[in-house]
Amino acid sequence: MAKNQITKYKSKLEIAREANKSNKEQHRKKQRKEPVFLPGKYEPISNIKVGIGTDSHTFADFMDPENLFRLGGVEIKDVCILSNSDGDVIYHSLYNAISSAMGRSSIGKYYPNNPGPSRKFLEELKETMDKEGCSIVNISIIIEGKKPKILPIEDKIKKNIAEIFGISPEQIGITATTGENLTNFGLGKGIFAESVVSLEKY
Repeated sequence: MAKNQITKYKSKLEIAREANKSNKEQHRKKQRKEPVFLPGKYEPISNIKVGIGTDSHTFADFMDPENLFRLGGVEIKDVCILSNSDGDVIYHSLYNAISSAMGRSSIGKYYPNNPGPSRKFLEELKETMDKEGCSIVNISIIIEGKKPKILPIEDKIKKNIAEIFGISPEQIGITATTGENLTNFGLGKGIFAESVVSLEKY
């Protein structure tokens, strides 16, 4: 094929690609529907829902073998928590985040006495999610506290959460800060967790 013919062929191919791109964009515009909002009626414009939840607990000055502290389902043996449950701030904040994304209330409404174990709360919430057609897209967890160290148990926490919700550990992100003595959590007097969750309603 001659050089000018090749150039001409490329030019036609580029024109065809541009035309195809233009047609796709026009089709997308036709498919788009402007959301209609009526007084007193909510019309969702996306299947993605986002929720945020927090929880915190104070550490005890004594050790009580019967009052175990868990973090993301991992038993922490050198810390005792002041709580009427296992004090799992990760699980509790995660529950509140998911519940919020679903348009529900906080964990205290459904478990007023909160006896634990906290994993049970999430397992029951997962059943509710399945009934309402919700699945987790992504989980982000932020922890503030001087203790315990999060990095050594990070993978275990991800594994526990992934098992409960039937997702991959790669869909879970965990970051932590010591607080650097700036708050009670940074001083080692307690621990704080915040969870951000995105859900897809199918």
